[in-house]
Amino acid sequence: MRRRVDGLQERRGQARISPKRLLAAVNARRLGAGLAVLRSDVYLEAKALLLEAARQIEEWKKRFELRAKRLNALKKTLIHGDPQFLTAADEPAAADRASHAAIVSTDGRLAVAVFAWRAGEMATKDEA
Repeated sequence: MRRRVDGLQERRGQARISPKRLLAAVNARRLGAGLAVLRSDVYLEAKALLLEAARQIEEWKKRFELRAKRLNALKKTLIHGDPQFLTAADEPAAADRASHAAIVSTDGRLAVAVFAWRAGEMATKDEA
């Protein structure tokens, strides 16, 4: 299922890329063509990791700018508590007075939860 996120196309539930599988496929084609198998190289791996990080930074900068622009265009109607940054082992905790929630996770490694309530809603006795 495709969905539009921040002006960038992302596939929900998309399979993760396996570098080992990609290299094996290249080597299988090379063997079929009578060519030598490619060997791993520490320098090339470090170079590829650096290039990957640079590309990810650029993509995240674009995503950040689009998200900031969208947020700034919206009218704030709720009061929210502190955001919660979550990993797969964490579970968010909502205040008793919370009436709205947003939990997002773009890449599945980090989630952010924000809980909110309308201005004027009463705090519970534990939160007063």
